Amino acid sequence: DEYERDIRRLAIQMTSNADRVVFANTIPGGKALDERPELDALINSNSNSVKLSMVVPQRQWNADVALYNQRAEAVMSDLGIPVNDLYSVILADTEKYIAKDGVKWFVPLLLSSERKEKQI
Repeated sequence: DEYERDIRRLAIQMTSNADRVVFANTIPGGKALDERPELDALINSNSNSVKLSMVVPQRQWNADVALYNQRAEAVMSDLGIPVNDLYSVILADTEKYIAKDGVKWFVPLLLSSERKEKQI
């Protein structure tokens, strides 16, 4: 299918241009998706930027993301590329890791949490 073909092509391109490639899967959405938040079209934008509305409820969003992740992970496995499973880590506590818009994640929070777990 088109998604698997495209992700395979990207992975092959990355492995031919880098010494090491790790695939980070797509993260789940938070409960704010059920409230149809408005998002900036661009990550680093000003208040005059175009707004987008999310219209997919959290349950459907996460089910779709899980399916895409499974397909991508099968391709990565086939190519011998390790997978950083961000989906499972964040899904365990979306309230902690997902921003109020329901789709952006808190990188520093995730990293500091992992450091604490490793130190124990």
